[in-house]
Amino acid sequence: MKYTLDHACRCAEFNTALAGLLAEISRAAYAQFDYNEKTKIPQGIIQPEESAGGAIRHGVIHAVNMAGEWDTENAIQYAHDILEDANCHAEARRLLWKIVAHHDAEGMG
Repeated sequence: MKYTLDHACRCAEFNTALAGLLAEISRAAYAQFDYNEKTKIPQGIIQPEESAGGAIRHGVIHAVNMAGEWDTENAIQYAHDILEDANCHAEARRLLWKIVAHHDAEGMG
């Protein structure tokens, strides 16, 4: 396989974007874990065994939404991709129809 300068540039852009995303996941997850431990558990909002998993999930969700610039359609597309990855194909199709319906309602379709 022949690599070009364009390939090297794409690799560098990919590595930079991925590092930024992973750093944001980590930052948001640690912040949520700290909040869970200091606030949610003492107030009985969550159980201690929910803290770590919930914090990681929050970090991933926050970073994905940030990468998608908090756009509703991007969020629906990510939700679709998650459902597809979990083999929930009917649910994934329903989400995409929401985008189509929104476009039609807004005269964008």
